[in-house]
Amino acid sequence: MSLIRYHEEQAVATLTLNRPESLHSLTGELMSQLMESLHKAGQNPDIRCIVLTATGKAFCAGQDLNEFDRVDEIDFEGTLKSRYEPLIQTMRSLSKPIVCGLNGVAAGAGASLALACDMIIASEDAYLTMAFVHIGLIPDGGSTWFLPRMTGYHRAMNLMMTGDKVTARQAHEWGWIYAVYPPDGFDDALHVMATKMSHMPTQALARIKQAVNASFQNTLEEQLMLERNLQTQAGKTKDFKEGVAAFREKRRPKFGGG
Repeated sequence: MSLIRYHEEQAVATLTLNRPESLHSLTGELMSQLMESLHKAGQNPDIRCIVLTATGKAFCAGQDLNEFDRVDEIDFEGTLKSRYEPLIQTMRSLSKPIVCGLNGVAAGAGASLALACDMIIASEDAYLTMAFVHIGLIPDGGSTWFLPRMTGYHRAMNLMMTGDKVTARQAHEWGWIYAVYPPDGFDDALHVMATKMSHMPTQALARIKQAVNASFQNTLEEQLMLERNLQTQAGKTKDFKEGVAAFREKRRPKFGGG
């Protein structure tokens, strides 16, 4: 059984975690298949949006501790360096938007996986938790980088030190989640958003992603220079010409991603 269901429909690639018996907890094989699927979608010029979601009622329960025979023999350094770091870096560097379809619980590294996406659409019965502290570990998978920037120092510290649950509604109020929907309307809403992203000017989205990610370490001067360079590139695209033409003709633009 494939641990990642890969499906392409029009310009959207949907990557679905498929290990429901363990709440999609992460193993080396699952993460390897996820990386392969991300690269496949990233390299396909016809794909303009990537969706990451899961089957059933859970998104991801984090690292599968049953993967290791003895907890005192876990190679934390090797596991993080060979699995988690490349995965998170790949997600953040892909030139296409990644929409997380948060269908249920995202715990520990599962929450990190959701936060690494560019946008989160959630079912109202979903929640996130930095559960690492409950087993004496620190958050990883980039969550100590994402959370303080998303929600501020004290709130991030409180959530990481307590491991408390954050409901989808609360996360939406805090700005982590773009939109929350009832469970019976979640799949349709996720499809609508993914389709919308796939119709946007793909190269502009890639440059927006590049600029925002760079802003966290750039000075204002450096960021202004980056904006100038990226805007110069964007101004040479077919989608820019189409966008201006559509504006002048008072019609919807038909972006082709070029």
